[in-house]
Amino acid sequence: MKKVLVVAAEDSASFHASRLLEKLRGLGDFSFFGVGTRSLLDEHMDVVYDSSELSFVGLEEPAKLFKIVKIYSSLKGFAKEADGLLLIDYPGMNLRLARYAKRCGKPVCYYVAPQVWAWWRSRVKAVRASVDRLVCLFPFEVDFFRNYGVSARFFGHPLVNLLEGYKGESRDCIVFLPGSRESEFSRLFPVMLEASVKLKRLFPERRFAFIRAPGIPRERFGSLFPWIELVEPDERFEVMGKALCAVSASGTATLELAVLEVPTVVVYRTSRLTFELGRRLVKVNNLSIVNILAQREVFPELLQERLQAERVVDWMRLFVVDYNLRRNILKAVRKVVEDLKGDNPYMKAAEFFCEVLC
Repeated sequence: MKKVLVVAAEDSASFHASRLLEKLRGLGDFSFFGVGTRSLLDEHMDVVYDSSELSFVGLEEPAKLFKIVKIYSSLKGFAKEADGLLLIDYPGMNLRLARYAKRCGKPVCYYVAPQVWAWWRSRVKAVRASVDRLVCLFPFEVDFFRNYGVSARFFGHPLVNLLEGYKGESRDCIVFLPGSRESEFSRLFPVMLEASVKLKRLFPERRFAFIRAPGIPRERFGSLFPWIELVEPDERFEVMGKALCAVSASGTATLELAVLEVPTVVVYRTSRLTFELGRRLVKVNNLSIVNILAQREVFPELLQERLQAERVVDWMRLFVVDYNLRRNILKAVRKVVEDLKGDNPYMKAAEFFCEVLC
């Protein structure tokens, strides 16, 4: 039996991991252990560390950073014991772990290509030196990595297939997604809550819902107004598919909303130091992957000091009342989503990885 170390340090990574591990089990004799969201991966592997223990954004959490360094040290020991590694996203740690594993002679498979095309392009050398198989979720990434000698493939973005059946005809809900990390939730939730109150006055007949990510405890939402529905993680797509419009933290959720054809305001706020450093490193003009793929701002972005409840409300009001604006946004996101379609992407990725893991 092949023992594979899995590092899926965020909710979205664990979502992918659960499906990849299921496919890999059908292809070979594997056991899996490592890092992941317990609620998503307990059935599929031995979760040694919950992904919440690695949730970290920016430079404002030195105590958390110290803990992550300790966990990384443990993972190096696990990598020595493993027959191979399956790393998903989270490049800050996973690329370092990949380099260490390669020095130990272990095969390394990487799912969700690190976005080195957007920042720290020097890291592509680390990918080439340490990753045996790389699966990209965006088609333009394949040529970028292949130009550097990386064995990279694109099989389609799995979210397109998974979410196709959730698109609803009836659109009556205004949805808020305040993020999956504690640090982003604490900065975004108060603004979203304030915006929801203002929007309720404008559109009293609409449903309002906040989506809870697996990594955020239910009690962090406090006592919501009775007209706000708190949606659990396993029910989120049913509600998102019926959304008229949404406000979302930047991340995978914005792509989910694009697939579900929901006009969205993308919001983000971090410490000033982290933002200023990021602005100097990032080589793209937009934060949301939807806008990066469209090569223009399809979903409006409100970042840092521009993130104010009044501005959120202004955009959401337009999404509700301006038919032409909605039509133009949906036309653009449909083009983005069409380019991401593939056939059975998880199975093809598992077969690609099996070439070195089996």
